[in-house]
Amino acid sequence: MKKIFLFTTMLAAIIACNNPQQKADTAVAAIDSARVTTVLLKVNGMTCTGCEQTIRKAVKELPGVTEANASYTDSLATISYDPGISTVDEISKKIEDVGYKVLSDN
Repeated sequence: MKKIFLFTTMLAAIIACNNPQQKADTAVAAIDSARVTTVLLKVNGMTCTGCEQTIRKAVKELPGVTEANASYTDSLATISYDPGISTVDEISKKIEDVGYKVLSDN
């Protein structure tokens, strides 16, 4: 009986560690809503709604990001994030990593 309990406990721990939703919930819990701020970034290279979606998806993977939007018609990305967890430089790098250019003068 002890072996079954130990196996079940270990299996539950492995499943919990490999559950990305649980990891996301943990990251969201660490965000201080009082610190959340919004930044507008001028982004070159977006030509369609697919580009907008690529930027949104990439930036939302960053810890501390609560909301990410992009507009190819305005060449802007609007990002809400907790600056205690992520920085504008990290957000800009993530956008550039997926193929777009973030301009420094917004």
